[in-house]
Amino acid sequence: MEPTEVILRAARLLSPPRRVAGEAVLVRGERIAAVGSVRELRREAPGAEVLDLGRAALLPGFIDSHTHFFEWARRLAGLDLSGARNYAELRETLARHRDRLAGQGRGPDEWIGGSGWDPAFLRKRPPLDRAVLDEFFPDRPVSLESRDFHTLWCNSSALERAGVFAGAMAPAGGEIGRRVDGSPDGLLFETAWQLILDARPPEAEETRAGWLKEAIRKGHRLGLTGFHSMEPDETRRTYRLLADRGELGMRVVFHSPLNSLRERLQQDAPSYRAGDDWLRWGGVKIFMDGSLGSRSAYMLDPYPGGDRGCLIMPKEELVARILEAAEGGIAPTIHAIGDACVRIVADALEEAQAVLHARGAPLPGGARVEHAQCVRPEELPRLARLGVLCSMQPIHLGDDVPLLPELWPKACAYAYPTRSLLDAGVPIALGSDVPVANPDPRLGIYAALERRAGNAPAGTAWTPEQALRIEEALSGYTRVAALAGGWQDELGALEPGYRADLVAMEIPEEGAPHEEWLDARLLLTMIDGRIVYASEADGDSSETF
Repeated sequence: MEPTEVILRAARLLSPPRRVAGEAVLVRGERIAAVGSVRELRREAPGAEVLDLGRAALLPGFIDSHTHFFEWARRLAGLDLSGARNYAELRETLARHRDRLAGQGRGPDEWIGGSGWDPAFLRKRPPLDRAVLDEFFPDRPVSLESRDFHTLWCNSSALERAGVFAGAMAPAGGEIGRRVDGSPDGLLFETAWQLILDARPPEAEETRAGWLKEAIRKGHRLGLTGFHSMEPDETRRTYRLLADRGELGMRVVFHSPLNSLRERLQQDAPSYRAGDDWLRWGGVKIFMDGSLGSRSAYMLDPYPGGDRGCLIMPKEELVARILEAAEGGIAPTIHAIGDACVRIVADALEEAQAVLHARGAPLPGGARVEHAQCVRPEELPRLARLGVLCSMQPIHLGDDVPLLPELWPKACAYAYPTRSLLDAGVPIALGSDVPVANPDPRLGIYAALERRAGNAPAGTAWTPEQALRIEEALSGYTRVAALAGGWQDELGALEPGYRADLVAMEIPEEGAPHEEWLDARLLLTMIDGRIVYASEADGDSSETF
């Protein structure tokens, strides 16, 4: 059977960071066969259908370089607290979910999961407490993840099932929130989550697969053709199930957690890029600090009140973990937000690199710093020399602008230094951290261009000299995101031989106000030469998640 052929004609062909000469792309089967004029491509493929995309631009599909994608899928199917801006709305959401479960006749032993509540509630009065959840769910166990995935809010039933009583101890790098009397208040920080995860019964695999397929369909409507996943290993099994069935529907790079490193070394060494066209390994995800909103990002200067945040492991242990992974050809994917944490990570990478050099072995390619939200100028050339790639999420800045002067008064000038990193020679891949933030690439691009509070045109611009140019922002979602996944020769460019993962979008003209990105209309998403989403002729492809 001959491969299918289609000619996609567009007003602009973009292969970030450059514009491509020509007006059309010939897709033959799963790949781009040629780029040129419609007349030229018709000569090469006389039987090809011509699809005219009008004034839209054609560009490589968007790849989100940092997600908790399955957690987004779970949130779409579960208790979502992301819309609750105050206690009244929080209680209304809990009440609605209680009533919905009662109407479905769910059993009292079924565990209730959910996520999305704002860490700002931790600084409000009255404080979050298990008693609030007990009021709505007195018998069922409930555990709800914060929007930034650094805190778990549980009711008494969940704590009892996990054995979290007054004398319970948190794992290293974690903390159990407590009331004045010493009893647990229902909040578990950082690694203390594991106490609940070990007690919560597993979800049915087919249920998980169904959630994931629905989230992937929603991603297609945003122009997403791939993503990097930072999640537990059981999530990879769900991805693998769908990939084996031919139902995954997006390219996935899976970064395995540190606690599964030894198992991965035994099963997958020495191929750090092991995988197939749909699912492949990335690095090993190592958490080194917390987040700005929870005051747990590790800082050189203290937060108001005197603490400096949370360092999850000492530098010496990080060096040991980097070297252990390197033995199997696996690169580190290191979560580092605070300036002190970024410095320690750079120190650790330098030390590990020196040890490997003495052994005659290189540091595996693909070392990454995730988030890099506060980087002092003296660290910039070090990161460049180390060959580190930074995976950043400009969309977070919209929420952080009001917090920066309050929580990082001496370091806020170094927050989200995207321009400084690029100028120093550090490549930047862009993403959303979904479900911490909205996965719509249009919002991420706008945030990178404008850096405004609330990601709104009326918001205050934060250090606008650090803004990216449009070609740089688009590269972060295409070429560099593909590079970060080891797909630089397959994805992220409009070039013959590359896979036909493409989007057609009516993007703003050069020089147009950046806010036009917020309403840019997506016409088409194509993956492997197959159209997985097409907008209605007169419809608006935008969705709210």
